[in-house]
Amino acid sequence: MKSMVSTTSKNKKLYLIGDSHIRYLKGEIQNDINMKDWQINDNFKSGYNFRQITTELLPEAQDTDIIIISAGTNDLYRTEWESIKQSIDILSSKKCKVVLILTPPQNTGTNADIIKLNTLIKHHIKSYNNIGIIDTHKFIQPWHSAVDGVHLGRKGKMYLAKKITEECKGNRGQSNNGELQKKNGYTTQDIRQQMIQNKNQNHEQYSRYKHWQEEIQETARKQLWSNNEDWMEFNDSRVKSNNTSFHQNYGQSRNKTHRQDWKRSLDSHVPWHKGTSTQQKEHAQPTYDKEQWPQLSETNKCKTCGTCVANVNRRGNF
Repeated sequence: MKSMVSTTSKNKKLYLIGDSHIRYLKGEIQNDINMKDWQINDNFKSGYNFRQITTELLPEAQDTDIIIISAGTNDLYRTEWESIKQSIDILSSKKCKVVLILTPPQNTGTNADIIKLNTLIKHHIKSYNNIGIIDTHKFIQPWHSAVDGVHLGRKGKMYLAKKITEECKGNRGQSNNGELQKKNGYTTQDIRQQMIQNKNQNHEQYSRYKHWQEEIQETARKQLWSNNEDWMEFNDSRVKSNNTSFHQNYGQSRNKTHRQDWKRSLDSHVPWHKGTSTQQKEHAQPTYDKEQWPQLSETNKCKTCGTCVANVNRRGNF
């Protein structure tokens, strides 16, 4: 019985076909201990597009085999979408599982167009049950590219080989018919909706917390800066009921200190405030205490033109 199991496992074949992105993948996959029972075959041609791959490189595979196809890089800006659709329709006639490696990101300015092409392919294969995808944009970054900026480097090849191994073992999260694999009884969509709901709840809690902080700050501001006697008496009675001490004149003293600080900072930028002559003192800005303000002399103005009568008399032109 053991011989029968080993015989069936050795009959599993993995075909790697496509463009130059297939290069070196066979060696990386063979290094995986989980792929020891698989027979791995690769066949790639540099510069081949979708039509050439599906018409010239497709093998005669069995139901238990898996075909991995890397195509699309050489179709960018060259092949019409209708031709790519026809090539994908040819793959749907295969009885075995077919997995398309979407065009990986490049270290160039073409990633936006690559994403558009990959999106069209993903939507088109939803109607086929035997075709799956490996979305390279989910695990490969542009800096995983080789020196030319188009092909994958060593680390990019390792990541891609790992995803192919997961496809062979059936551990991929995305199935062929668009269904979502369940993890611990929940699908990926359920988990995503729960994360969004938790995020909204956290946002509501933060909004309530922020509102409470604003109310506390507003109450403190009125207590410290308000000069309204009724408001101060109300605050005084309310604060005393909370068994805390509050000085009614604290707001007034704080206002005075704030004004002095403002005046001191203003004086530092005005040179004539530093003088000591009588003329400079007369023009200097007085303090903000009402008791120290100079008494303004009352002057009479002409009711017709509004001219100060005292100034006109001083000039002798009246």
